[in-house]
Amino acid sequence: MHLPRILGTAFAALLLTGVGAAGAIGVAHADTVEPVSRLIAAGVPADVAVLAPFATPAAGQTINLNNRGNPGQNIDAVIDHDRATITVIQRWLQYERSRLTVGWVNLATGRSGVTGLPRALPGRTAPPASYPTVDRAVDLPTGRGPVAIVVYGEIPGEVGLIGLSSEAYGYLTPIVRLLQV
Repeated sequence: MHLPRILGTAFAALLLTGVGAAGAIGVAHADTVEPVSRLIAAGVPADVAVLAPFATPAAGQTINLNNRGNPGQNIDAVIDHDRATITVIQRWLQYERSRLTVGWVNLATGRSGVTGLPRALPGRTAPPASYPTVDRAVDLPTGRGPVAIVVYGEIPGEVGLIGLSSEAYGYLTPIVRLLQV
């Protein structure tokens, strides 16, 4: 006899819980930034931008994004908390320009952008040889908050044994990281 009443009460409680949860989820999503559309709007190709939700969180002042040990294949991100910027550096190039592109989106503010690495920095001596190199860099004006960055493009190919990765042929597999500025 009490079964319909109990089931009705349970259904009402479940319904109210679901409505409350949906309301809370709706509020949370209203304030968040959708990174894929922001990156596409900034100029990042769609097939690269769709990787942004899968960004790997990284912590530290200097984050190594790629290090295959060959000239031009070492890529770092350096966070400057005081200036609220991220500097992306491609290391050990042999006086050529960088062919990488960096896209970024601040998940707190929605600011986004896409750029190459136009600035030349004095490089360190490349490990496999003892010749001087040039680093290429860019400062990203990201602002404070969580920032998703994507790095993609061409890098110097490898010499030696035939590799199976795209990097061996001069194409960087897109790198996606989530950094806290």
